[in-house]
Amino acid sequence: MARSNKNIKNKNNKNNKKNKIIAISLIAAGIISTVAVIIMAVLGVFDSGKVRPVRSSREDRRVVGTIDGHKVKYEELKYVTYVISEQYRERYGEDVFENEESAAKYREAFESDVIEALKEIYATVIACEEVGVKVNNRDARDFTSAQIEDIVEKDFKGDFEAYKSYLERNNLTDAFMRFKTKTVYLDLQVKNKMIEDGNDRIKYTDANAKDFINYVVSSDDFFRTIHIYYEKTGDITDKAKLDEAKAIVSEINGISDNEEKYQKMKYYIGHVGDYKAGYVTDTRAGLYITEGVMGGEYDAAAKSLGLYGAAAVETDYEYFVVMKMPKSADDVQNNYDRIIGYYHEKIYFDYKNEIMGRAEFVPNKFYESLDLINIVD
Repeated sequence: MARSNKNIKNKNNKNNKKNKIIAISLIAAGIISTVAVIIMAVLGVFDSGKVRPVRSSREDRRVVGTIDGHKVKYEELKYVTYVISEQYRERYGEDVFENEESAAKYREAFESDVIEALKEIYATVIACEEVGVKVNNRDARDFTSAQIEDIVEKDFKGDFEAYKSYLERNNLTDAFMRFKTKTVYLDLQVKNKMIEDGNDRIKYTDANAKDFINYVVSSDDFFRTIHIYYEKTGDITDKAKLDEAKAIVSEINGISDNEEKYQKMKYYIGHVGDYKAGYVTDTRAGLYITEGVMGGEYDAAAKSLGLYGAAAVETDYEYFVVMKMPKSADDVQNNYDRIIGYYHEKIYFDYKNEIMGRAEFVPNKFYESLDLINIVD
């Protein structure tokens, strides 16, 4: 039942298959997941699902506790623990849990992070109940079936046994994969129903678009930035990327004319950084972003900078050169759909955080018999 996790570090293979599965099944759904749902709908990939669900083992189906009355299964705890443990290994070192001193130091925070991650998943279920969306509705089921079939077909060349083998090697079950995938679509359904029902949390919709535009321009809740993006890879190239970012910031902040600063930044956006081909147009135009979308470090820089000021920002997974830009009603109008989408995402994100804050995990005796540090291979 309880197994050593010393072999986890040998599985940290960041190939495309793992990245896609992790992207769908990881804890942070948010804006990226919603965009994925929209793309799926536009492409019309929904169908009845040809890949049949796989029943989990008796051990994986065991209940470890409840979150606001909802039964949490061992398979959910196992995978979430695996993901969080990988994050701790990247942050604190591969031997963080093999070293007795560091294991003791981080145990409490680790266990807390695991429970919070489970709460995040069940916050979607609780939101469904509160807003009036059926958790097992047909559209959500069809979306889930289509996603799983797409993964099997594209990432495993239609080999369902290879897919199942992959899940097993990575502490996943098909049942939990489907459950977490479904919550991605449920998040979108709940948010849309809140908008349609005129939920008190959502003050702005298309019905009062002019008021929303004025709000964006005048409020500190939105800021407009342009940026250069660098992906952290964990190797020696990271230092060169950060050094380049700092050099660009120094050069731009040394220019006195704002228009010249902007033109220089536009030039660099098109010529340096990672994934520049995919984001150059939008990034040069300026992104209107609500607090929390890009992360705390990015938000802090955007708030502290003066207009046309630049700063180098480091997060857990990337570097940015951020420049703060002025806002205008015309510009907000031109980018209205995207900006109000950010606003609605932020409202829903805050709502789920509120649910997480009041949700309670009640462990049972089985959970209390487990050592989270040692429950995954």
